[in-house]
Amino acid sequence: MRTIDLVAATCILGSDRVLRNPGDRWACPAEEAEGLIASGAATPAEEVAPASDPDANGTLTAVSGIGPSAAASLQAAGVKTLADLATLTDKEIAGLELGEKIRRRIRDDWRSQAAELLDAGEAPS
Repeated sequence: MRTIDLVAATCILGSDRVLRNPGDRWACPAEEAEGLIASGAATPAEEVAPASDPDANGTLTAVSGIGPSAAASLQAAGVKTLADLATLTDKEIAGLELGEKIRRRIRDDWRSQAAELLDAGEAPS
């Protein structure tokens, strides 16, 4: 059986009955993978920076409360740097395909922390 390595963009209950969370990577049967990619629920792994790459999540994880999993979810949603995070508008945050808890953290805490880090020159953009 042919498989395709995927990264979940949203919560997915796969045909194997395993719940995948945003940022999770797994080998998915090709037929199922094509549908998940077409729907936007997952992205081919080669199009997403590896979680082990220090440059992939390092800048976002400089913000208190953003760990590797949250950083991967943010990246999957298109928020790749501290500058991206710091400049998000409320409307852009509302449009992100992330859970309400993460959107609220961005709005109430993470966005201002990212701006402070950039202003202080403590982290690269």
